[in-house]
Formats: sequence, C-alpha cells, structure tokens
Amino acid sequence: MATKKKIATDETKAGSTRSMRADAVEQIARSPKHSPDLAGQTPEEVIHELQVHQIELAMQAEDLRRSHRELEESREKYHDLYEFAPTGYFTLTDTAVITDVNLTGSMLLGVERSALIGAPFRNFIAEKDSNQWHRFFVNVRRHVKKNTCTLMLKQGDRSTFPALLEGIRIPGSDGTITVRIAISDLTDIRRADEAEEAEKERIKELNCLYGISTMLELPGISLDEILKRTVLFIPPAWQFPDITEACIVLDGHAFQTPRFRETSWMLAREILVVI
Repeated sequence: MATKKKIATDETKAGSTRSMRADAVEQIARSPKHSPDLAGQTPEEVIHELQVHQIELAMQAEDLRRSHRELEESREKYHDLYEFAPTGYFTLTDTAVITDVNLTGSMLLGVERSALIGAPFRNFIAEKDSNQWHRFFVNVRRHVKKNTCTLMLKQGDRSTFPALLEGIRIPGSDGTITVRIAISDLTDIRRADEAEEAEKERIKELNCLYGISTMLELPGISLDEILKRTVLFIPPAWQFPDITEACIVLDGHAFQTPRFRETSWMLAREILVVI
C-alpha cells in the first residue's frame, strides 16, 4: 500500500517536471531572439557559459528568498505594532459597519473581536452622544482631512468611558469608501484633569483664607475694615470669580462688593461668632 503511494507521488513529481520543461521549451520557441548565439563555441565553452548562468540563477533565487524573508519579518513586525498599539484601530464601511479591529480596540470595548466584526459601530455609542457620532461620521465620509471628536463609548458590560475618535476616509479604486477610526481612552486624562482642577480650586480657597488671616494680623484694624476687605477676598476663591459677588451683613449693615445684587442664584449662610 505504501509502495503504491510512493510510486504515485514519484509519477506526480515527474509529470510536474515534464510540464515545467515543456513550458520552458515553449517559451524559448516563442522568443528565439533571446537565445544565446553558441555558434563557433566549443562544448567546453558552452558548458562554462551554462555553469555561469546556473550560478547567476542560484544567486538570484537566493536574493529573492532573502527579500521574501525580510518582507515576512517586516509584515509580522507591523502586524504586531497594529495589534498591540496603545490605540484602538477600527475599519468601517461607508455605513459604519465594523469590518476589522485590532486587539486593543476589542479590549477597549470589552467585546470579542469575532463579535465586533459585522456589528454597527453605533451600537457602542452612548445614547446621549448619538447625534454627535452621526455628525462626526458624516464629516469623515465627506472630507479628505482627518476629523476628530470626543464622546462616550459603551463597553460590552454597558459601562461607558470617554474617548477621542480620529477618523479618515479611504476611497477605493471601485468607488467605495472605507473609514478608518483610531480610538484613545481618555479616562486617565480626564481623571488627571479633574484632579488638577480640584487642586487649583483648593489653592484658591487657601489663598482666600491666607489673605483674611494676614489681614487680621494688621495692627489697629477695625471690624468694619475687616468686613470690607473680607468680601473682596471671597469672589476669587470661587469656581467662577468673574461672575461672583459677595456680601456680609452684620447688625443690619451690609458690606459688599461693588457689583453685588441679590439673584435667584444666591448662596447664603449664617455665620455664628462665639465669644
């Protein structure tokens, strides 16, 4: 049984070799002008020429194999860079259906890649940002330049996270349009910004307290003067100092900033002084 299989394999290889030889002979017959002129050469010279030609072909084949290996290595390197990049990469149709996504994109959305392929990208947009997503995608399809937007994306467990989307359209030779989108998670950046903003607000509060404390140490300063200066320290300590005014009322007498007026947005508190 094994012998028959080996014979069949050998016959197949032999048939393939004969076919390649026949093709080579046919190509030479079609292009006689490229055949070398061997007239007047001795058999030894002809053999030498054939050997040189054979070595040249072997060197060319080795160059091709080396180029192929380098191309494969380069392809694998860029494939790894694509898959494990810190940014999620998505390829969409002109109707925003996902056709390709890298590993990072799959992890950002918390959904298996196989489940993402063929899914509408709008399924992962937070409801409140659906209109913003629609405008962004329309702009990407219409313009050649890159478009960006920030919105909330939904993950597989229905949780959301802030994301930066950068999109560009890729026109195809057949007239179709492909959209490439890069997604970056802004969660850490938002947290850092919020922490920085909270720190700035705390610094403003401390400056207010420091200013009042320093003022109280002035020798001979009267209570009226303290209250007049205190109302000026209060607005810079608030989140929106440009639209903040202050007023202190003591025993029916008001000490206030120049543009103070009572509105529905007023915040009032009693201050109890224990002596």
